[in-house]
Amino acid sequence: MTRWCKPMAQEIPLEGFEPIDRPAAATARACSNVALVKYWGKVDEQRRVPATGSLSVTLGGLTTETTVAFSDREGPDLVVLDGRHIGGREGARVSIFLDMIRSVSLLHRLPIGAASVRSANYFPTAAGLASSASGFAALAGAAVRAAGMKASFDTLSNLARLGSASAARSVHGGFVELVPFKRENGSWDARTSPVASENHWDLRVLVSVVDAGYKPLGSTPAMARTAATSPYYDGWLGSWGKDLAEAHEAIAARDLERLASIVEHSALKLHALTMTSRPPVQFLRGPSIELMHTVWDLRSSGTLCAFTADAGPNIKVLCSPSDEERVRAALMSVNGVQSVQATAVGGPIDVVAHDVDPAGSWRTMSADNVEKDAEPSSSERD
Repeated sequence: MTRWCKPMAQEIPLEGFEPIDRPAAATARACSNVALVKYWGKVDEQRRVPATGSLSVTLGGLTTETTVAFSDREGPDLVVLDGRHIGGREGARVSIFLDMIRSVSLLHRLPIGAASVRSANYFPTAAGLASSASGFAALAGAAVRAAGMKASFDTLSNLARLGSASAARSVHGGFVELVPFKRENGSWDARTSPVASENHWDLRVLVSVVDAGYKPLGSTPAMARTAATSPYYDGWLGSWGKDLAEAHEAIAARDLERLASIVEHSALKLHALTMTSRPPVQFLRGPSIELMHTVWDLRSSGTLCAFTADAGPNIKVLCSPSDEERVRAALMSVNGVQSVQATAVGGPIDVVAHDVDPAGSWRTMSADNVEKDAEPSSSERD
C-alpha cells in the first residue's frame, strides 16, 4: 500500500489550509465530548453528515494525545494506539483519513509520504465514551500541522468530521453544536458552532463506568439498523430542533434544572430507538438503569443533577461543583459501577509542533517494535 495520493478535492474543502514551515512532527491533544442533545443516524455516510442536530459539552478530563510525523517516501503508515499496533479495518480507517491530508498537501505542492502515528487515550477506548471523537480531532490537528499546514478550528472541525461525526465537536471547547444542512446543489453538509465557552458555566460531569470493554456493536451499524427498522425513527427526526433550541436557552441561562429535562429526554429517546430496532440493540446494562434511578432519587431529595447516556453502558452525570462529592458517593454506591471520574468543562484542541520527532523517526519504527494485540471485533464507527 503506497501513500502517494491523488487529489480528493471533492472530499474536503480546499479553503482554510495555509502552507507554513513543516516541522519534524506535531502533537495534538483533544478532549472527548458528550452529546447533551443526541444525534443518531446519518444522511450521508461517506461524508459522515448526521441526520439530526446535536449539542455537546467538552469533557476536560477525557483526552487523547496524538503525535504524527510524515516521511518523504512511499510505504505503509504505522499506527500505534495505547502501545498496540493498529492494523486491519481500524488501521485502514486512519490511513484513509491521512490520505485526505496528503491530498490537500499535494495540491499545495507540499508532497508527503508515509506517516507514523502514536496515540494514547486517557480513558477507555470504544466503550461509549466518544474515544473516536477525541481521537480523530487530535489526529486531524496533529496531521495537518505535521504536513506543514495550519487551519482554523472550523476547517479542522470539518476535516475531523470525515473521520468521526462527533469529532467535529471535539475540536472546539465548551458547549458545541453540530447541525446538518443542505447546500444549494442539493448535497448534505454539516457545520459546527460554539454555543458557549468552557468558562461560561462551571459544571462537573461525572463519568460512571459500568463496562470499559469494547461495545458488541459499533455505532455506525447500530444507526443503520435503527433507521431501517425502528417504528419511532420518524419521530426522532422530527423532534431534534425543539430539543436543540431548548438546550440553547438552558445553557445560556445556566439552568441545570431545565437542562436536566432536555438531556435525559434526548438520551432516553435514543435508547428507545435502539431497543425497538430489529433485532434490538441494547447498549444499557442493569447498573446503567440503576444509575439513572439514583440520579432521579438525588434530584427528588434536593440535589440537582442530570444523566445522559450515549451508545454504551456508561452513564454521565452533570452537577454543580458543590454537589460533586455527594453525587459521586451516590453513584459509586450502585452495584456494578467500576469507577466514577469527575471532569470539568474542557477547552479546544491544542496543537504543538516539534523540531525533533518525540516518538522517534518513522524509519526506525515498525510494527515489530510494538505490542501486537488482536484487533477487536467491533469498535466505535461513529
